[in-house]
Amino acid sequence: MIWVKRLVIVLVLVVIGFLGWSWQYGPMRVKRDISAFAMNMESCTPYNQDFKDPLSGKIMNRAVIDPEDDTCEIRMQTYSPEVLHCVFAMEDMPELAAAFAAHADNIGFFGGMHIKIDTNSPDPLQRAMNSPDCTLTKG
Repeated sequence: MIWVKRLVIVLVLVVIGFLGWSWQYGPMRVKRDISAFAMNMESCTPYNQDFKDPLSGKIMNRAVIDPEDDTCEIRMQTYSPEVLHCVFAMEDMPELAAAFAAHADNIGFFGGMHIKIDTNSPDPLQRAMNSPDCTLTKG
């Protein structure tokens, strides 16, 4: 009977440890980072975020720059040594932020990531990032 108690204690500690890791470093953290960036993106509130990329494991950076002339600038580090700079109209920001926030749904409970790219019907963020509003510059 004592081994059942020990087993239950070990299982509870494993679950607590996993949830703590997930909240601080794992998939829950990735989802919180995406949501925080989307929230600042929607209102074009200046925000600079270093985050751990779930695909490469690298620490990367993305930022919302001060609004200027009814436009909002977004800067995102890419996998190459280039940075994506986008300048969007302020009225487009809520839709783009919602599309960015939807990427949090792609993160699985155990950290897996699903990537859906539909070239026939891209989401608003994909369309915007492939538009002339965005340019790549050297890191």
